[in-house]
Amino acid sequence: MVVSVKGGANPSAVRDLRGTVDAQGASLGLMITNKPPTAGMIDAASHSGTFTHPLTGNVYPKVQLITVGELLDGKRPKMPTPYMPYLQAEKFVPEHPKLF
Repeated sequence: MVVSVKGGANPSAVRDLRGTVDAQGASLGLMITNKPPTAGMIDAASHSGTFTHPLTGNVYPKVQLITVGELLDGKRPKMPTPYMPYLQAEKFVPEHPKLF
């Protein structure tokens, strides 16, 4: 997820974020603003498409908007739950087999 923090923003900032998400190969973008988003910003974010998680099939907005106030109130962006891939442990080979 690419995160952009703006004191004040406009629809072009949302489109710039979408371009950065695509250029960096990221799955999602999040814009955190001090003020509530304008109708133009909401429209630009809604036209950014969606991301479908390959393991769960859950669909998330590609670009999301959230205010600092909403974050402080406990709102969180819609994103997949992080997971740790299963790692295979290396086989233990003792230095002195007769001791084990």
